[in-house]
Amino acid sequence: MGHYLAGLIEGDGFFSPKGELSIAFHRKDRIAMENLIQALDAGVLSDLKKEQTSKLRFNGKHLEKVIKLVNGKLVGTAKVSQLTDRCAEKFKIMVTAFND
Repeated sequence: MGHYLAGLIEGDGFFSPKGELSIAFHRKDRIAMENLIQALDAGVLSDLKKEQTSKLRFNGKHLEKVIKLVNGKLVGTAKVSQLTDRCAEKFKIMVTAFND
């Protein structure tokens, strides 16, 4: 599950300065995202009105759960930096990058 989430985040995810994770995706993939929410028992789904895009958002304890799953699995330095700068201190997590 952690590798799958890391891939979604690397593809079109964003850790906001407010301590929220948003992952954008095409509406045709909505069922997959609903299944992900059910499997994680976390997340909120919303549609952008003028686009064929939906967003999956995590914050609070749900975000902490996702961070623990993806820690050590993010490859791109941009996402690791976002996670470190915007979430690590709040959740008292030492962020690690992917290391094979």
